[in-house]
Amino acid sequence: MSRRPFCSAVNLDLAAFKENNGSPGFVPPVMPAKKIDHDEFSAASPVDRVKMIFDVHGNRAVQLASMQRTSGVLMHLIYQAQTQTPILFFDTGYLHEETHDLRAEFIRRYGLDIRSVKPELSVAQQDSLVGKDLWKTLEGQQQCCYIRKEKPLLDALSEIGAEATISGMMRSQGGARQHMQCIDSDDRLGTLTYNPLFDWTNQMLHDYSAEHNVPIHALYSRGYTSIGCQPCTTPIQPGEDDRAGRWRHLREASGQTHMYCGMNNVDIKIPSKPKSTGGYLKKRASPAPTASVPVSTSDDDDTRTGKHSFC
Repeated sequence: MSRRPFCSAVNLDLAAFKENNGSPGFVPPVMPAKKIDHDEFSAASPVDRVKMIFDVHGNRAVQLASMQRTSGVLMHLIYQAQTQTPILFFDTGYLHEETHDLRAEFIRRYGLDIRSVKPELSVAQQDSLVGKDLWKTLEGQQQCCYIRKEKPLLDALSEIGAEATISGMMRSQGGARQHMQCIDSDDRLGTLTYNPLFDWTNQMLHDYSAEHNVPIHALYSRGYTSIGCQPCTTPIQPGEDDRAGRWRHLREASGQTHMYCGMNNVDIKIPSKPKSTGGYLKKRASPAPTASVPVSTSDDDDTRTGKHSFC
């Protein structure tokens, strides 16, 4: 399939940008007849929740891993459950070196199936075709996160034939997440979303990580509390919200209180399916990604209404 000319980011809202750069050939997954009962899932232990997901979906349920603390706990639960659950790691081209180091440590220590997912465009290609350093402006930030995170996610799930994603979202994170279900759906691809940590708190994460000696991100010890791409992540100051270090340069300029990347559908609340309009990304032929093939967690926290934006 030929690549259509890349759509400029200038004077183009995000909905139009997605419309012009959507994924072709999307086919919704055929869901298994067996379903997990919400009450049974909620009552189960965290390890049993992971086992229940694998029993129904096998390797067509994938974890989305940001390498933050919730990601680490989920990966350890997968290790404890001894399931062959694929884990998708989104290498945006902007990540901290410490994030890559942590991915390597989880593979080394637990032998997990962590697959790197990369955008079709390199950072240099994006700078040339769309706009340089998109992350520096509000409009550009939304497009940058779509190109480097959300679209690679949707493409990867479509190629894998994924039936479900496993997230580390918790109700205690607030915003749109405080009302989320333990089992939800993502209308963008017609997949299910499982939230095994929906009833956890930050203290539970810390306690579990300490008890099981789960590796944690090195930047936590340097004042970072929510970690994403390097240009858009800073340490926080005493008394600041845990997410105050994310897109600080944009929030302070715009007056927005929280921003998100659009990977978790519950945060953005824009139920839209990818359009079969060609797009700037050439569809990959491989039916299943490997650890070295572009196949893009997120464990971050809200809605796009009021004072909230997404990326």
